[in-house]
Amino acid sequence: MIDQHQAFPFNVSPLPSEATEISYEWDCPVQLPYYEGHFPGQAILPGVAVLDASLELTRRAWGRSLKLRKVISMKFSSTVRPGMKIRIHVKREAQNQWLTEWTDLATGENLAYLDFETASAAKL
Repeated sequence: MIDQHQAFPFNVSPLPSEATEISYEWDCPVQLPYYEGHFPGQAILPGVAVLDASLELTRRAWGRSLKLRKVISMKFSSTVRPGMKIRIHVKREAQNQWLTEWTDLATGENLAYLDFETASAAKL
């Protein structure tokens, strides 16, 4: 099992509790464990990694211990490859609902969109 906290060491200071969004620029590491076996010679970031990274950034940005409750929707427009420079934009839509957009900074192309709900770890 991959440790999300180690795989995505996002350097983010916790936001004020009333903050509703954050944009974070991330260089997708060539050696990210999620690429192992997915797929040799044509590495692409699997959907679970997009979900895990989005959740980890949300946890760090809002300084909360959150667990995934439900994926409302998830759409991929293109692939995320090793070495890409990505903008991950997270917006809080409601108390426990988050929208995440992934964009390729080199081209401006939308890569992925994720709408998910969380619950605090204490409530699970």
